[in-house]
Amino acid sequence: MTNKMTMKIQSQFKKIQKELRYFIELSLQEDELSWDDWISSISSKIDIKCWEEKKCDHKQCPAYLHKCRRCWIIAGTMCGGEVHGKFAKIHGNCQECEIYQRVVYAEPAQEIEEHLIVLIHSLKCKQEELKEIAIKDHLTGLFNRRHFDNYMQHEYNKIKRSNSALTVMMIDINNFKQINDILGHAKGDEVLKEYSKIFQSTIRESDIVFRVGGDEFIIVMHECCDNKSYAEALASRIDAKIEHWNHHNDIEFDLSLSYGISMLTKAVSDIQHCLDEADTKMYEDKRNKKNTQPSA
Repeated sequence: MTNKMTMKIQSQFKKIQKELRYFIELSLQEDELSWDDWISSISSKIDIKCWEEKKCDHKQCPAYLHKCRRCWIIAGTMCGGEVHGKFAKIHGNCQECEIYQRVVYAEPAQEIEEHLIVLIHSLKCKQEELKEIAIKDHLTGLFNRRHFDNYMQHEYNKIKRSNSALTVMMIDINNFKQINDILGHAKGDEVLKEYSKIFQSTIRESDIVFRVGGDEFIIVMHECCDNKSYAEALASRIDAKIEHWNHHNDIEFDLSLSYGISMLTKAVSDIQHCLDEADTKMYEDKRNKKNTQPSA
């Protein structure tokens, strides 16, 4: 082996080491912006544009104009095993594509580097999937209690530093126990999913909905800290949608919601005090509605 070849191989392996170190740093930081920069960086080192050579258009190719030029980790069989594009479905496996072979199999060191890049991308995707599972409620797709606790602590720390505030609205579905007892848990799950969609379709982009218990939800609202008028208006809009929903489903009795609103400010002793206040007000609202609605 010539000295020139040896130096080239050493250079390529140093490059691989550098990329792996960088990926490990990004994984520990969970910095999405830096991750995007890394994807752009590795992509700029190849000039292949699979979608261009294959004359694909944006309707059939998820990799179309994508900043990551490696089609096989965006649209093909190497992005978690799922085939996203028509071209990948035709070939069955990206390794059989002549473009992949031309780019990856140019030389042994290049092949090793490309396999590592694919592995890194796959690990990142799995990392995101696991993170999503950890913070999301599997039934409704809303954020779960675990994420709520972490989020509130993070926001409370910000409030203490900046003297800002946020509004917490606790929500409980009245009569929900009757759904499970009379119509079964499958119907109950359907109601929870429908109500979750109603909450998400009513809130602002800056608001966040959490499912914190069986039929209990919490909406956290920012930028409405002077008073509770926004929260009350939001509850009215939700009630209007629930009323419409009641008239367009096959449940024999109407459902409604009870609300409890409280503020988390620097003056509040701790987060639990804020939640206890919201919980107390929610059950007061439930008792006030008891004359017209059966208890939940």
